Amino acid sequence: MISQQVDSKKEPLAVNAVAYAAYSTVPKFIRVVAPSNLPGGYQVEVQTDNDPPITFMTTVPMEGVKAGEVFLVPPPQGYSPPYPQIEAPVGRWKDGLCDCCNYGFCSAQLWLSFLCPEIATGQIMQRMRLTWLGGLVQSHMRVNTFKTVLAIVVCYHIFNSALDTYLVYNGDPNNNYYRGEDITAVTLVKDAVSFLFMCWSIFALCQTRRNVRKTYSIPEQTCTGCEDCLCSTFCTCCTVGQIARHTGEYEKYPSLCCTETGMPDHAPSVV
Repeated sequence: MISQQVDSKKEPLAVNAVAYAAYSTVPKFIRVVAPSNLPGGYQVEVQTDNDPPITFMTTVPMEGVKAGEVFLVPPPQGYSPPYPQIEAPVGRWKDGLCDCCNYGFCSAQLWLSFLCPEIATGQIMQRMRLTWLGGLVQSHMRVNTFKTVLAIVVCYHIFNSALDTYLVYNGDPNNNYYRGEDITAVTLVKDAVSFLFMCWSIFALCQTRRNVRKTYSIPEQTCTGCEDCLCSTFCTCCTVGQIARHTGEYEKYPSLCCTETGMPDHAPSVV
């Protein structure tokens, strides 16, 4: 459990100087919960969920946080996770965006990333303990994100297939079932739902990539400020694969299609 206290009288501090001063290398960030609305730069006293817990001061991100919002902070010196975790590089991606075949042409994550990237993203969200929109939750909370994403994807494809069937049987003027006045409305509904599904999948992947980068202190390499959005929009499959490989220790635990995290049940936690 993570608890927080805040001294609202403290003056804002420079985040970068405070966050990294104690580290010779960049740290893997941990999650804390804001006890109240806090402006950027303020110091907060937080407590880790170790046994015994470690209490330390950290700094609120410059954009500020709202009460109950989960945000990432550098851990204190000497901190170690209270349970085993996947080993992943910090400060850089494990491999490149196009290194899709690093674990073989028959890798489950490879095919799932290209054939159904939304399901693969759902597995990443589940292992990273993110919401269905890619947002952060407390590290000890149980989430059912994969089931939510699976339900969204299945419902979308069923709905889309039903409308396609309707258009096939009712969109041909030579067909006895022709409903000319309904075709335009049905087409608009189909296009609107497809557009919303596309927007959700891009937004969720963008948020997931951003939070994975922040957790592992990975800087943007190109297009600073919009790299996550551009990768999620124009390189969706490769982006999903890169995140999956980074957050999955596939050298030890094979990737799987039919589990909520895309990894064996006995694999360690990611966060």
